[in-house]
Amino acid sequence: MVVYVPRVQKLKEQLPLPQWLKDYKSDIADSDGWQVEQVARADSYGRKDKYYTHRDYDHIFRSTVEVKKFLDTGEVRGKCLLQKKSSDPDGQSSGSRRRSTKRRMVLPTSDAIGNPQE
Repeated sequence: MVVYVPRVQKLKEQLPLPQWLKDYKSDIADSDGWQVEQVARADSYGRKDKYYTHRDYDHIFRSTVEVKKFLDTGEVRGKCLLQKKSSDPDGQSSGSRRRSTKRRMVLPTSDAIGNPQE
């Protein structure tokens, strides 16, 4: 007998900006651009995670410690300095995307197949 158990959807909720973030003085990011989102985990324990995002940066911060360190130094663990999103009208970022580390297969040209080197 197969029992169907429906998956619990993650519930997202926008939270007001905490007072410590409103009062935090930083030259790196203004306090108006922050958003705090609370997401319920997909388990039955009722735990919720807070995520901090800033409109000018393409990064999701998962803790208050990470946000404070970013505001003090401009660095995120494992990423060095974060760059602001570009304001291109096309919406393209400013080349901050990583290149694939996959090795690519190089196919021989038709000349190499027809005339093998001796």
